[in-house]
Amino acid sequence: MRTIAEDAVRAGARLVVTRVHRLSPVPGGPGMRVLTDHGDMAFDKVVVAAGVWSNRLLKPLGAAVPLESLRGYHATFDMPRMPGQPVYPIAEKVMATPMEDGLRVVGVVEVAGLRKPPEFENADRLRAAAGRIFRDVGEQRSVWMGHRPSTPDSVPVICRAPSHPDLVLALGHGQTGMCGAPGTAVLVSDLLAERQGRIAPHHFDIARFR
Repeated sequence: MRTIAEDAVRAGARLVVTRVHRLSPVPGGPGMRVLTDHGDMAFDKVVVAAGVWSNRLLKPLGAAVPLESLRGYHATFDMPRMPGQPVYPIAEKVMATPMEDGLRVVGVVEVAGLRKPPEFENADRLRAAAGRIFRDVGEQRSVWMGHRPSTPDSVPVICRAPSHPDLVLALGHGQTGMCGAPGTAVLVSDLLAERQGRIAPHHFDIARFR
């Protein structure tokens, strides 16, 4: 992400790191206003890609998306002999991936919303599975929990917001956010430029939930 941001700045983008509080249409239009900790800003187009927190901005506009957090956990372990590629033993229902900081083991999905504290006991299940797969798995270095924004049909929402043509939505990718990012970027850029794209956009329209 840092590299992408740096490339964007070199290409002429202005990067503002701030908290966004509210979106609203520019009076008389077109465009959208963004109220932030750095003040009120106006833009020709705005993209909401705030994951499972997106509805905090969209609900006041009547553009909320049916989203639920699929909370995912992973644990990272020391590994003296790292596998040369990701390992996916189906019977254990986990995936082990070699990373620079150790062996990362993932495999827990929890539907518990945004407010419930993490249940890091899930890392014990990951450790037990890692021990059955690898004889020499070492000490646990870290454990992490994150929110995966998911829709009822597991298909992301990538479209213009209802009644707000200058607002583009890009959210709800669930467990495939990183994999789906390049295609999402292509579709979002087509929507922003109002051009005919290479990806059929109707599959990702919020209209399917209305």
